[in-house]
Amino acid sequence: MTLIRNLLPARTYHIQVLAENEVGVGKPSSVITVVTQHEAPTGRPKDLVVYEKGATYIKLEWTFDPGADAYVDITAFYVGYRPTGSRHPYVYRQATAAKRKITGILSDLQRSTSYSVVVRAFNSAGLGVLSDQLVVHTARGELPAKPSVHLLSTQASFLRLKIWIMGKEEGDVTAYIMHLRRAGGEWLEFPLTVSSSNVYTVGGLTSSVQYQLYITAQNKWGESGPSDVITCKTQSESSTYFLTLDSNGVKLFTKLSVIIPVSVSVVLVIVVPITACCLIQKINSRPFPRREGIETRDFIYTPGPSNRPDIVASSLTRRSPPRPCQSPYSRLTMYGSEFSDDLRYDIVLEEMRTFVENNRRTT
Repeated sequence: MTLIRNLLPARTYHIQVLAENEVGVGKPSSVITVVTQHEAPTGRPKDLVVYEKGATYIKLEWTFDPGADAYVDITAFYVGYRPTGSRHPYVYRQATAAKRKITGILSDLQRSTSYSVVVRAFNSAGLGVLSDQLVVHTARGELPAKPSVHLLSTQASFLRLKIWIMGKEEGDVTAYIMHLRRAGGEWLEFPLTVSSSNVYTVGGLTSSVQYQLYITAQNKWGESGPSDVITCKTQSESSTYFLTLDSNGVKLFTKLSVIIPVSVSVVLVIVVPITACCLIQKINSRPFPRREGIETRDFIYTPGPSNRPDIVASSLTRRSPPRPCQSPYSRLTMYGSEFSDDLRYDIVLEEMRTFVENNRRTT
């Protein structure tokens, strides 16, 4: 008779026996198939926490490291509870098994009551080892539901969040608590005043740093369970790109309400200056308009009425070349100049000629 040790539970083994003497090894025997029995779990659930609670319910979460039970089938977990200080046995409720994180719900509890809670694994061989005991106190009233969080944008020193609670329970929320930490650091808590827009800006951050955050909601009865953890990284100081989203998390550059105004603005900024330059160039290329009866050089000039009584309007005929005038103004050139195409110059020139002629007649 031989005892074979260190076999694994709930496994199938095939066994053969061979005889050996000084001549050699004989032929093997026929194969025998053996199935080992199941074994109760020896691993202990750990990291038991409450992630949400109310006046009549508790939501729990824990992990299970199989360790030596890696080959032991875990079919379920049982959550036991009883009022704190009671000597009565635990009342167990089944929770669905999972490989890593497992959750369970205890409902129909008493308001404002303290409970002691434990968890243990189970398979066909029996119950496993109890976890460490956790004491939980139910709320006096219904707590807010777990909030939902959406990251809208990140910048170098701050970020924007949208926080909301589905249903009518949002109206009972008195404040939100943001739990924030640098990756691998300690959690810090920051209160957020409830906003009607559900959009919140969190400042005072360091650029190019990765952060983790989650949100809890508060009302007069207590604090809700945590939201999902969000991981984000702030922009660098020199970065010019920003994640720009609206309050619903939709990228702004994909919305027609943004595309149309921006496109029109770009067109106006480009087209209007070009059009204005073309019009100005076209206007400058036209000849200067002239009053009726005025022509340059050797043509007839008909002056308009003068406000000076000593100047008599008359019809003058410009001669080429004119006779020099023996007067202090005789050095004035009465014909063509570089300003002869300017109407103002012609008007002033003719008025001066009239004034000179009148003075000569009187002398």
